[in-house]
Amino acid sequence: MINSIGLLEFKRISTGIEAGNQMLKAADVQLLKARYICPGKYIILIAGDISSVKSSVKAGVKIAQKDLLKELVISKVSKSLIDLIQNKKHKLDEFNALGFLEYSSIASGIIAADAALKAAEVELVKIVLGMTTGGKSLIIFTGSIEACKQGLNAAESANTDNNKYLLGKKLISSPEKELVDTLI
Repeated sequence: MINSIGLLEFKRISTGIEAGNQMLKAADVQLLKARYICPGKYIILIAGDISSVKSSVKAGVKIAQKDLLKELVISKVSKSLIDLIQNKKHKLDEFNALGFLEYSSIASGIIAADAALKAAEVELVKIVLGMTTGGKSLIIFTGSIEACKQGLNAAESANTDNNKYLLGKKLISSPEKELVDTLI
């Protein structure tokens, strides 16, 4: 069972591929994503038990050196976050409010999504990690207006470098179904 994730975000694709290879050799982890993202960056996202994830990330960081943009390790990660990262869809029927977070970093977006899920009664609607967004991450979640506010605040507090990576934080109450359908 997946209970922890680790991610490295690189500014050079070749370094990312080399580090990703070493990460998979270093510990018993599951590869969730390894891909190019716009504009010319690379991410590798792995999962496993916390000690394996930490060992794997450490091995990748050692290779990355100056090409590392951001790293993360999250324990006790939400199953719904893993499902959306792996493009598994789940049906939501009701959208009282929507919370949106937009980051220029993939790692910051994942940290924010995890924090929102842990702090508030919200459900993830969508997570976009760098593709078709110019290398940005986009997190969309739903819940009551108050829950979405709590999720947005928790997400913002979870990233210590928001002044560098947070591009947008929005709350929409009573979103139109037509709009929601285009988002999911």
